[in-house]
Amino acid sequence: MHDRLNDASPAAVTPVTSRHAVGSDPVAVMPPLRSAVIGALLITAGPLSMGVLTPALPLLAQELAIAPSHVTLLISLYLGAFAICQLLAGAVADCIGRRRTALVFAAIYVVGSLTGMAAESLWLLIVARLLQGVGVSSGLVVSRAMVRDQYSGDVASSVFSVTNTFNAVLPLIAPFAAALLLQVAPWRSVFAMMTALGIVMMIVSL
Repeated sequence: MHDRLNDASPAAVTPVTSRHAVGSDPVAVMPPLRSAVIGALLITAGPLSMGVLTPALPLLAQELAIAPSHVTLLISLYLGAFAICQLLAGAVADCIGRRRTALVFAAIYVVGSLTGMAAESLWLLIVARLLQGVGVSSGLVVSRAMVRDQYSGDVASSVFSVTNTFNAVLPLIAPFAAALLLQVAPWRSVFAMMTALGIVMMIVSL
């Protein structure tokens, strides 16, 4: 699969211009492996942001004196914002382009992560998680559109395969990585990690 991505023929990576939405950015065909890595990052940001916070919930609940029943709002509201805004992300991408959409949503995610890192109350944490849910909602739509705009056939299938593999594996690792981090750092470090993830998302979206 790796060889197929690296050795893709020019014909295989010719963009399908008829599928390119009006108002989108001009298609500059990237190496398939690069597209696979970018797509994997955008797609996995959503489940990663849910998985890494889970081990920190008891710690933040204890420090901020939040009832366990209220802490679960940080998960459910995040998922709600993610699901609702995912329905709108496709239209936004068609209007302002894939790259701009990814950049704007990643910036929203960074703002949410910074808000969570500085939060001193449940309400600020809820705002942070809502912003994070909005921020990661474009990942699946943008990454798939990016692949469809650039590739076809076996190369497109290989890129999708790589991104799906990352999406299946990384969320399983995320809670364990966060638990290890929490052994040596406070719960706010999890939001710092998500801030770093958001900054990387912004960089790859440029």
